Amino acid sequence: MKKILTIIASIMIIGGLAGGLSSISTIYKMVSEENQQYYEPYGLFYIQMLPGLSIFVYLMIGGSLLLAVSAFLKRYEDRTSIMESYVHTLVKEEAKPVQSSVSQAEQETIALFKQEKQKDVSPDDTGEDDRYYWKG
Repeated sequence: MKKILTIIASIMIIGGLAGGLSSISTIYKMVSEENQQYYEPYGLFYIQMLPGLSIFVYLMIGGSLLLAVSAFLKRYEDRTSIMESYVHTLVKEEAKPVQSSVSQAEQETIALFKQEKQKDVSPDDTGEDDRYYWKG
């Protein structure tokens, strides 16, 4: 599909360029003949004939967009194949158990933090109110 898109885009771009050049050549010849007959300024004739070039501009823009889509599809396919090989590599590797390497000092710190947390949040001694307040 990418090759077909590239071929169609190339044909569109080449057709747009060739048609545009042919149209410009025809306009130039026509303006030079009209100028010999009527001696009027060139600008008016050019302005009248330029809208006819829009189809060729559209062909070149469309061809460029198709080339961009083709390039995107090629890169996407490359990315997909790389990701597939990466996933297969990860699946082939054996899963190693994760060992917790918490030191004794860290365990003591965690225990102290839990104790402090329990001390900070405690019910009032009066017993009338069951809500907890932060004493900090």
